[in-house]
Amino acid sequence: MQESDALFFIETVLEGFCDRIFEFDDEEDIQFKELYLEKTRSFIQDKEPHWVKAKSLEMIYQIELAETSINKGKYIPSTPETFINSILDRSKERITELAKYFQCDNNKSKTSIFVRLPSFPL
Repeated sequence: MQESDALFFIETVLEGFCDRIFEFDDEEDIQFKELYLEKTRSFIQDKEPHWVKAKSLEMIYQIELAETSINKGKYIPSTPETFINSILDRSKERITELAKYFQCDNNKSKTSIFVRLPSFPL
């Protein structure tokens, strides 16, 4: 999957989420959009298209999971930035677990699905 396609899907899901959960005025919406697009772009960047796709799908899953938790009253994000950081952290954790599961024993830099391990921003 191309990064531009992944960003399009994530942006669509996040915009819908933000419209339902956060009550932004136009200026706040633009600032938040710039923040999450920048962080998301750096998060999903990878040499392997497989990991771009996996990272973007995991982010979308985490956003939907968070919205379900919010609607049930189990989770309330303190700020939009905290929400984005928690989505990225949980997505990174899940992708790292997946990569470790598929990691080759004889070549620690590759997985058994014939792609290199995912890379994450520092």
